[in-house]
Amino acid sequence: MRKFGIGVSLLLCLAAHNSYAQKGASNWIDASVKQKATLRDALKKAGMPIESKWMKAKQKSEKIVANVKGQDKLVLITTGGPDGSDWDHAAWANA
Repeated sequence: MRKFGIGVSLLLCLAAHNSYAQKGASNWIDASVKQKATLRDALKKAGMPIESKWMKAKQKSEKIVANVKGQDKLVLITTGGPDGSDWDHAAWANA
């Protein structure tokens, strides 16, 4: 009976820990998305961003050329597409 009680206690502790970790990750992801949106909106108001179109798997990559002469900062932001963020990524080659 004692081994069963210890096993159940461990299972409950692990379940509580996993639930907390998922909630923490979810909160972090939500905060990250909000920060990106806030930064994107601020840059858009300043007339700065160049935004690519939404792209799907197996599409040819899009080349973006921007003159950054005289600028001391370059902000590169990747956001999820309208179909969720699974497998979304960006390649910032030579940036």
